[in-house]
Amino acid sequence: MTKEQTTNLRSRGIALFILIMFNLSLAQSQRWLYQYDGPAQNYDCATAIVYGLDGNIYVAGYGIGNNANYDIVVICLTTMGNQQWVYTYNGPGNGDDYAYSLVYGADHNLYLCGKCTSTNNNFDFTVISLTNNGTQRWVYHYNGAANSNDNASSIVYGTDNNLYVAGSSRESNSYSDILLISLTTTGIQRWIYTYDGSIHRDDFANALVYGLDGNLYLAGASTATNYYLDFMVISITNNGTQRWVQQFDGYAYNIDIAYAIVYSQDHLIYAAGKSYNTASNSSFMVICYTPNGQFRWLTGFGGAGGHYNYATAIVYGPDHYLYSTGTITNTGNQVDLYLMSLDSVGYIRWMHSYNGSANATDEGKAICYGLDNYLYVAGYSIGTNTNKDWIIISLTPNGTRRWVYRYDGLVNYSDEAYAIVYGQDNNLYIAGYTYNSLTNANLLVISLDPRLSIQEPLNTEKKQDEKIQLKPNPTKNLLTLSSPVNIDEIILYNTNGQIVKAIHLSKHNPNHKLTIPLNSIPNGIYFIKINDHMLNDRLIKIK
Repeated sequence: MTKEQTTNLRSRGIALFILIMFNLSLAQSQRWLYQYDGPAQNYDCATAIVYGLDGNIYVAGYGIGNNANYDIVVICLTTMGNQQWVYTYNGPGNGDDYAYSLVYGADHNLYLCGKCTSTNNNFDFTVISLTNNGTQRWVYHYNGAANSNDNASSIVYGTDNNLYVAGSSRESNSYSDILLISLTTTGIQRWIYTYDGSIHRDDFANALVYGLDGNLYLAGASTATNYYLDFMVISITNNGTQRWVQQFDGYAYNIDIAYAIVYSQDHLIYAAGKSYNTASNSSFMVICYTPNGQFRWLTGFGGAGGHYNYATAIVYGPDHYLYSTGTITNTGNQVDLYLMSLDSVGYIRWMHSYNGSANATDEGKAICYGLDNYLYVAGYSIGTNTNKDWIIISLTPNGTRRWVYRYDGLVNYSDEAYAIVYGQDNNLYIAGYTYNSLTNANLLVISLDPRLSIQEPLNTEKKQDEKIQLKPNPTKNLLTLSSPVNIDEIILYNTNGQIVKAIHLSKHNPNHKLTIPLNSIPNGIYFIKINDHMLNDRLIKIK
């Protein structure tokens, strides 16, 4: 090859690189963005999202209506982000109404739960059913015997084709009891179960699951004899009979709460939340029980100490491993978004934390295991403007970070993601809120294509790039990489965000220099991550 041919080839490679990077900068991984601004143009927020059996996206939450109070809001979107319909509900008390949980039933109807203001100006435990065309089928309200505040936090559609809704109610005193109600799909009450702890103080349920064994398992908290909350798991038959109750008390004089629960394919129950290990330090906690209520193990991780160590969500993967997200206090007292993977005997497989550019608070709110066998976490991260940004992170089941997506709406105002679902169409759908003006927050839904995944450098300290050398670039078969820092790991991604080569070094490279063979890699453009730093420069592989 002549010098002129080499120069032309290099020019074509660089031109191709610029063209592809330009296209990626337009498309990135965001497919579309949908915002709902209610009639009052004030505050609207999504708390739950599902991918329906009919192939549509359904979102539930609340927003300020014409009455200047919060109304329940349900929205149907196509997978291309087109609004099909909007349903709103203003409760009988013409006050605030909220939706917290949503399911798409096997009967192709929607069921949501939350709380609504009653005519006595207190909240009632509320369940609403809609057709998938947005027509209201029925509304169910429950007012506890104390005629006070009641709340529904979680709803499931059982394989027995009945509904089960968990939350809390005030029955005989000024404190809440755990409440579980079963309804038929036509809105007829089948039975009511309540649990009032031994000292008759606050008890409540945060999450509910219908087990493969046909029984129900709820997670929450119950006040113990020391007047502090204990981590609580209860099992009830689908006929409303209590099977067993398990309470866990960490440090005797502090708060322990279960926020999430899952029933696994290996017929075990895993509850996640927080428990205090000392008077001032909490732990990110996962506890395992058998279906018969036998305690098997607990795994807690307290980070660097402090109160901000807790799990908010948990999922059991088809690979038979557990994945949980939440927050951990790391060194320097910054609060990081955190993920932990466990095996079925409670052994920690890996731990992964994300510290945003502001070195402040980051939190995982929801997690899902995709049909593509990758993990996806949604939550928020404090940005450089000291306000919350949306944060979506993808990891491999082995804990390697694939990509990070951030969304910042109006500068100097917060945005937060609360729920995430991986659709049957192999796209991600995330719901929450964003500010679009100084006084107006919109309900926000974003769809991402997880295959177009390099959205931001994983370390925002761009100055490192100036000292990292890739030679030659473009290259044919060998790449020599020189770095000012020790090289522990090198990962190459293609433009779809897939890992094509990973090198893990057993010890630091004393010369900060490494030669990488590229014979097995197809020609193209590649992203490079060194340790936890994604380079701005891209590698071009040529013939």
